[in-house]
Amino acid sequence: MTYDVVVVGAGTAGAFAAYTLAKKGFKVALVDRKPADKIGEKVCGDAIGKHHFVTTGLEPPKLGFDAESLFEGVRVFSPDKRNYITAFGEGYALNRRVFGQRILKSALDEGAVLYDRCHAFKSLVEESWVKGVRVRDLKSGETRDLQAKIVMDASGATAVIRNTLPEGWWVSEKISRRDYIAAYREIVELEEEVNSRFADIFLDVEVAPGGYWWFFPKSKNVVNIGIGVQQGANAPNPKTRYIRHVLPIIKKKGIVRTINSGGGIVPVRRTVSCMVWNGFIVVGDAACTANPIHGGGIGPS
Repeated sequence: MTYDVVVVGAGTAGAFAAYTLAKKGFKVALVDRKPADKIGEKVCGDAIGKHHFVTTGLEPPKLGFDAESLFEGVRVFSPDKRNYITAFGEGYALNRRVFGQRILKSALDEGAVLYDRCHAFKSLVEESWVKGVRVRDLKSGETRDLQAKIVMDASGATAVIRNTLPEGWWVSEKISRRDYIAAYREIVELEEEVNSRFADIFLDVEVAPGGYWWFFPKSKNVVNIGIGVQQGANAPNPKTRYIRHVLPIIKKKGIVRTINSGGGIVPVRRTVSCMVWNGFIVVGDAACTANPIHGGGIGPS
């Protein structure tokens, strides 16, 4: 099959790009490893500032649908957990799956074609041009080539297509492990009600070296709690750090149940120096567009 654009990855960056391009009349294919009904599910802090929707023109999340609470700002705490500064600004605690499904539906409604449960594992290169991708259907095991005028890598921090490009190309820049944060987070229901007006970030090199831990309320009793630590030689395991240092603090508030848990990686460095090549574009975490200060990736993507 031949398309104007093949987008690899149906996360926020990929699905929004597919929606925007399809709306403009381009023939778009969207490839993702997940089943269609699981797209949007991701281990994430689930927080995003309102200003990103003003900038992009994307309809803001709605409470009770793809937003679970509203923030008035972010508080950043010092290691003693008593002193903090507040960055005021409205934001949302997202229902990540519903938010992702909304953007995906918008793309499909505009005519984008979804290849779900398909793994894009190879770029199709002719001389100095990217001409498409090779994908494997995870249901049948069959492979197929999707030809395109433009291939967009929106596959997340692993950058599965960008990393298959010839090493001599500027766009295939290799990223040091130290430029990634490894994160672990849980969504927890608590007995004690919490202040849901602010998203809280805690800086403490003893707990989260090279990173921080966070406490982002999704309601008065449900909280997204996680920790990110810098990667590299002898880097600590974020789940171990969470269990040892963060969980005892949370237990004091009374844990009713753990709703969801998991881990992931986040780039926390400058954006890759080259995001465009002949027939190729890289966006989102695959291009290291996450904010290098706090690791927020939904808005920048």
